[in-house]
Amino acid sequence: MQEPPDIKRILAAPSPWWNEECNDIIRSKNLCFREFKQHPSSANLCKYLDACKIASKIFAKNQKIFFKRFCSSLNIDTPLFNVWRYIRVFSNKRQGNSCQTTVSEEAFHETFNKLAPLQPIHPTDLADPSALPFINNNHEINYLLTPFSIMEYRETISSLKSKSAPDPDLISNKIIQKFPIELHSLILETFNLMFNKSVFSKQWNEYFTVFIPKQGKKDALRPISLANNLHKIFERLIYK
Repeated sequence: MQEPPDIKRILAAPSPWWNEECNDIIRSKNLCFREFKQHPSSANLCKYLDACKIASKIFAKNQKIFFKRFCSSLNIDTPLFNVWRYIRVFSNKRQGNSCQTTVSEEAFHETFNKLAPLQPIHPTDLADPSALPFINNNHEINYLLTPFSIMEYRETISSLKSKSAPDPDLISNKIIQKFPIELHSLILETFNLMFNKSVFSKQWNEYFTVFIPKQGKKDALRPISLANNLHKIFERLIYK
């Protein structure tokens, strides 16, 4: 009969099946994550996701081995107190350490239908565009058609939040702010050309939408949309 695992060693580890191999896997995964955080790219993201998959497989294998060893150590003389003690340690439940939130399918569909109903209802409080008065002011029209200046562009770039989330293309504001001057000049020229021709990228109409639970409200979700960061810069230039 195998001896039960040392309870003191188990309590000192993050999980009862933890060993030095797990520490190496965590260090490797953290390195991949830091590399992706400092240099966001599709290649670095794939490396990090691969490291997560490897870690999950090894953790599942170690957990299975430990559970078999723990069960084989049980006998009629094993104190019940120790059995429950091992179970509590093995479950590794810690207060306030839960990072997973389950969202019901019904709550998700209810929130999604509010954003994009299958049969949209036309708002009744909107004025008919054809009934709006026509303003013929050449000065204002010419002002609106004025190209964006380099000063306006620089002010917009400097006002970006460097810690904001990257866009669907994994281009964060931090990366944009580090673009060379030549690239910024090319972007500004492209913006002016797009605005003058009224032609815009179709990808700018694509958003990544994530539903997160609202605090204090059961089954209530709040949508968060990630738009293209260059698109948001272009919008800020127009608002100015």
